[in-house]
Amino acid sequence: MRRLVLLVFVISTIISASPVHAQPGKVEAAIDEIMQQHQVVGLAVAVVKNGKISYTHSFGLKNAETNMPIFSGN
Repeated sequence: MRRLVLLVFVISTIISASPVHAQPGKVEAAIDEIMQQHQVVGLAVAVVKNGKISYTHSFGLKNAETNMPIFSGN
């Protein structure tokens, strides 16, 4: 649980520091790197601005044993 809280904090800091819509590749590369460092198999990110979803992206796998990817509609 502690790792999850840290991961959420780090990702939210990255997203708030660099607008996702302006530099999505940079944000996605940073998230990929953090996932590798913390051995996170998969996650999905959604950014909500002014009550509307402005960005969604999935990273990694839903199930590591079957290599089933996560889908977020991107």
